[in-house]
Amino acid sequence: MTFTLDNPVTWQYLEIDAQHQAKIANSRLSVSQLIQEKHAHGWSPEELHFQHPEISLAAIYARLGELEDFANQVVFV
Repeated sequence: MTFTLDNPVTWQYLEIDAQHQAKIANSRLSVSQLIQEKHAHGWSPEELHFQHPEISLAAIYARLGELEDFANQVVFV
């Protein structure tokens, strides 16, 4: 996911880094990495939290929930 200053986001648990990439707040993990791990390994939100304990389960559910909301707009490469 790439965001620009023309399209600011104010979602909870989300930060935009200097390269305009969405990251999970207070972590080094990008949203795209989280989604890739979910799809590549088939991990549940609980398993993602186990693998990345620095990310709250609420933050993981929030990011994955938004993915479901915007699934038709997200392109995986």
